Amino acid sequence: MKAVIANFKMNKTTKEVEGYIDEIIPQVKTKKVNIGICPSYVALGAACKKAKGSNIIVGAQNVNENDKGSFTGEVSADMLLDTGAKFTLVGHSERRSRGYETESSINKKMLKALSRGLGVVLCIGENRAERDENITQEILQAQVSSALLGVYKNELKSITIAYEPVWAIGTGVVASNGQIEDAIEFIRGVVATLYDEEAAETIGILYGGSVTENNADGIAKIKGVNGALVGGDSLIVSKFIKIISAFDK
Repeated sequence: MKAVIANFKMNKTTKEVEGYIDEIIPQVKTKKVNIGICPSYVALGAACKKAKGSNIIVGAQNVNENDKGSFTGEVSADMLLDTGAKFTLVGHSERRSRGYETESSINKKMLKALSRGLGVVLCIGENRAERDENITQEILQAQVSSALLGVYKNELKSITIAYEPVWAIGTGVVASNGQIEDAIEFIRGVVATLYDEEAAETIGILYGGSVTENNADGIAKIKGVNGALVGGDSLIVSKFIKIISAFDK
């Protein structure tokens, strides 16, 4: 099944998130697309209550790999579950680039989230220098392989991969259809090598990176794309609905 996920990043207060959910629920009736919303930690509980009984699934933007301890500012998987959250993003480039996440910590977060029954959206992608050096495939292979280390095939049903070329996130620059298709085909090939062809065919792969209401129709038609992880345009209900509609076909 396709999925379109809103990453609010550090935007929207709790009241704004509640208003957003109240506004979007009556307008989205799709049964073909899973709709996810990732607000800030402080809005998770309220968002889950507002979304209960609807087709909106609420997730977190991050999770810590530890159960508890002296990790100021961090949130555990059990804490997320306590709010009602169903999944979490892991490995977003904005966290990777600031040094908050390493390949090792991403793998630990994956394993911890899965062990607690949280779904995971694994974010991967190359930066501009890596693209220019023609090592995109090496980067993607390393990121996927390290993140899935110790993950069993039956756990893949709880994992979605989001391909987000770093050079396209928040820049207004979108990877070409060919670049996106090639990257996603390669990612499926890595999954096939790690597991098998069935796993490669069934795992959901989203595209993220300056996805807007204006380019969503084109992205939705790219072979192998199962949805989108959306930043800026997800903050406005009317724009996000147009993006959802592009994949609801």
